[in-house]
Amino acid sequence: MRRQARPVKLMVSMNLVLSLVLSVSLLAMAGPFAPSQRSLPHDVQSLAGLDVLRLDIAPVPRSLALKGFTSEKVRDAWRDGLSRAGIDVDDGEADGEFDDAPTLTVRIEYLTDPAVPDGVAVLALLTLVQDVRVDRLDKPLRLPTYTQYTVALEHTDNVRDSMRLGLLNEMIEQFTQRARLATKRR
Repeated sequence: MRRQARPVKLMVSMNLVLSLVLSVSLLAMAGPFAPSQRSLPHDVQSLAGLDVLRLDIAPVPRSLALKGFTSEKVRDAWRDGLSRAGIDVDDGEADGEFDDAPTLTVRIEYLTDPAVPDGVAVLALLTLVQDVRVDRLDKPLRLPTYTQYTVALEHTDNVRDSMRLGLLNEMIEQFTQRARLATKRR
């Protein structure tokens, strides 16, 4: 019986070695196809070097405003978060110093479905519009270069706290982290 067990052990060892060699070979060949860790998506790269921007907060839906979540609160949260990240907010006042500053638009939608009477979906959409040069057209254009959205599904009683504590802070943190990363890798 020992003689019969040896070929099986040898066959298992050979299969193990062959599998290991094949795996290492595939990983080595996949290397050139894997994206570089230094490469960021172009939309995220467009956030590099942001030091000032204009903030455009769309009116908050009435359903949220009635729950105490206003456009002013959204603006204050964004202003604070951007300030902590070292990004100034241009109010577009008198001097016009930052007339060409990128514009960050924040829009919040409140969606309901009669089939789910106690549920609500809140969609927060963020768009950064800035001047870019399109070589093919040989001229500068003002275009959206970055878009981000976040969706929250909540019970209607929890919407205000969810917006204040979760969705809004998550959006601000994600945006500022990406801006820092893009600046660092520039």
